[in-house]
Amino acid sequence: YESVAVASQALKSIDWAMNNVYRYPLVVFHSNLDPRHHDILKSNFSGEMFFHKVDFQTPPLPRGPPPDEIDGFRGRVSSLGYRHMCRFFSGVVFQHPALAAYDFAWRIDSDAAYICKIAYDPFAYMAQHGMKYGHTITMYEEPRIAATTLWKATQDYMTIQNVQRGPGLPVDADYLAEITDFYGGYDRCHYWNNFEILDLRFFRSDQYMNYFRHLDATGGFYYYRWGDALVRTIAVNMLLRSTEVKQFHDIGYLHQGVCVNPCGVSGVGCINQLSDGITGYCKYYHSKVCTWEDQKSGHIAIIVVLVLLFFGLPLIWLRFCRGFLAGSGQTLPFFRTAYSDKLDMKSN
Repeated sequence: YESVAVASQALKSIDWAMNNVYRYPLVVFHSNLDPRHHDILKSNFSGEMFFHKVDFQTPPLPRGPPPDEIDGFRGRVSSLGYRHMCRFFSGVVFQHPALAAYDFAWRIDSDAAYICKIAYDPFAYMAQHGMKYGHTITMYEEPRIAATTLWKATQDYMTIQNVQRGPGLPVDADYLAEITDFYGGYDRCHYWNNFEILDLRFFRSDQYMNYFRHLDATGGFYYYRWGDALVRTIAVNMLLRSTEVKQFHDIGYLHQGVCVNPCGVSGVGCINQLSDGITGYCKYYHSKVCTWEDQKSGHIAIIVVLVLLFFGLPLIWLRFCRGFLAGSGQTLPFFRTAYSDKLDMKSN
């Protein structure tokens, strides 16, 4: 019940930020929700809500059963269930029938919060400008075993598929170089994909799914706990052009004590990645901020929101269905999250 309550706060925040205008539907993927949980979530979201149960199973692995724990990872983030989640988000989710009719997705974590009004439709922006991936915060992966083994598997894939010169693969060599270190290895910088906006047509394509299938066949999600954020980052930098990726500096976002706070809301109590001189976060990509002038004409986008409950920690995806421009950029942080008890509880 506690995780559902936390997820409800995340839904309240996105509803306040934009969905009370759009009233887009929510699709919930879950492993253990009962009808009582359905009703609680529905009461905190203005759009329709649909639920899909997910049963996780370990696929056939080439070297036998996976280890109980992974070196460098402890507790829940090393559990078999967490590894199921990483594999699911890395590729399995894009083949789910519930997403087949949609073109874009927006992922929202249960313990995240949206702290500023969103004054335009991010999906319309991405469609208008040919963007295929959107993100906010970048972070470093701490344990090296996941990044090192994933990069080796990626290099094997690039060799097998001749990715650098393969027909139909729009590789931007300079963009791929942005995530490599001096020695040609992966520098462990990744998009913190608890916030991400995706063009599902790209992530369902053979171009992306062939890479995922190659990784999946090695068993690395279970042997090394490859995180979906690392997989996403490498795939985006390997398979897309830099002009197809957008960093949203103008969407107010808070997650686990780190935030992007473009509207300057007070009382959030987080480290603002937009601030000068911060340490511990890796380089930014594509800092252009979209403006109201970019958004004057309306566009059709698709939205659906998915909530995934793993180990009592819900993960929420949101996807837009019919978009027009949202209203003003007024800020009113009335919601509360597990990591920000200081938020002002005022409301309209």
